[in-house]
Amino acid sequence: MNILSNDFVIILPDWAYTSYANNTLVEYGMAILIFLITLIILYLFVNVILGRLKVLSAKTAISFDDAIIDMIEGYGWPLYVFISSYIGIQFIEVGSQITNLYRSLTIIILVYYVIRSLQSLIHYGFCSVVKKRVVTDKYFDPAILNPFETVINIICWTIGLLLILQNLGFNITALLGGLGIGGIALAFSLQNVLSDLFASISIFFDRPFKSGDFIIVGNDMGVVKKIGIKSTRIESLNGQEIIIPNKELADARVNNYKHMQSRRVVFNLTLSYQTSIKKLKALKISITEIIDAMERTRLDRVHFLKFGDSALVFEVAYYILSSDYNVYMDIQEQINFAIKESVEKKGIEMAYPTQTIYIGNKDAM
Repeated sequence: MNILSNDFVIILPDWAYTSYANNTLVEYGMAILIFLITLIILYLFVNVILGRLKVLSAKTAISFDDAIIDMIEGYGWPLYVFISSYIGIQFIEVGSQITNLYRSLTIIILVYYVIRSLQSLIHYGFCSVVKKRVVTDKYFDPAILNPFETVINIICWTIGLLLILQNLGFNITALLGGLGIGGIALAFSLQNVLSDLFASISIFFDRPFKSGDFIIVGNDMGVVKKIGIKSTRIESLNGQEIIIPNKELADARVNNYKHMQSRRVVFNLTLSYQTSIKKLKALKISITEIIDAMERTRLDRVHFLKFGDSALVFEVAYYILSSDYNVYMDIQEQINFAIKESVEKKGIEMAYPTQTIYIGNKDAM
C-alpha cells in the first residue's frame, strides 16, 4: 500500500487485471461487492427500517399505511436477490444473450410484482367496503364480494400477461383482434354462464339472502354456504349440498327464514260431539292459560271454530318469538303435552273420523 497525496492506493498483482470473458477479476470483484452491499442495504431496510415503520403505522388511526407495509413485506427475498444481482451486473460487460435474458426477467418480475401490489390494494379496498357495510347493514354478507374480487384479479393478470408479451417482442395487435372475435363467439357460447354472473351481481345489490341464512327455493331448502360467481351452494336438512344456478335464484321466489323475527302457528283440535258446553268453555280457558304460561310465545286467539263432520273443532293461533325451527318444535311439543293432560283431566274425549249409521224399521214408519 502506497500513500500518495493523502489517498490510499491498493496495489494488486498483475493477474488481477487479466481479462476473462471481457472483464477483469477486479471488475468481477467490484460487481460481487456491489451485489453484496445492495443485498445488505435491502436486508437492513426490511428488518430494521420497515420494522420501525410498522410499529409507527400501528399507532395511526388509518389502516392504509398498514396495508402498504404488509404489501412490501410480502415481496420476499427472491425479488431482493434479483434487484441486487441486476445492479451488480451493470458493472461488468456481459454478452447480448445474458443482457436479453435479464431484460426479459426484469419485465416479467416487474409486471408480476406490480400485479401483486394491485391485488393487495384491491383486497384492501374490498376489506374497507366490508367493514363499512357490516356496520351500516346487519344483513350484508361479506362473502358475496368474493366473486367480484376474483373477476378483477383475473382482469389484472390478463392485462399483465399482455404487457409481458408486448415487451418481449410479440405482436399482440393480431392477438387482441383474434381475442375480440373469439370473445364474441365465446360470449354466445357462454350465455348461461354470463346470465349467472349478472344474476350474482343482482344478488349482491338486492341482498335477498347471505351465507348462513335458511332459505327455501321451490322444493329445495337449506342453509346458504357459499355464494359464487355462477352458482350458490346450500346445505339441505339431510346434509347434502345443493348447487343452484344464480340465474334460477334471481328469477325464483325465495323464502328467507333468517330474517323472520317470529313464527305464527295455527293448529286445530277436534273433540267428540258428546263434550258438554261447560267442558268446551273450560277447555278454551285452559288452552289460553297454557300458551300464556309458555316462554317466547304470544297468544293470538283460541276459538270454537265449527261443527265438523265428526267432531267439534277448536282453532288455536299463537306466535313463537323465535325463528329457530327447533325452538318452534320444542314449544309446540310442550303445548301438545299440556293440552292432552288438560283434556284427560276434564274427561273430554278427543275425536277421530267416524261415521254413525242409524237403522230404522220400515214397517214402523
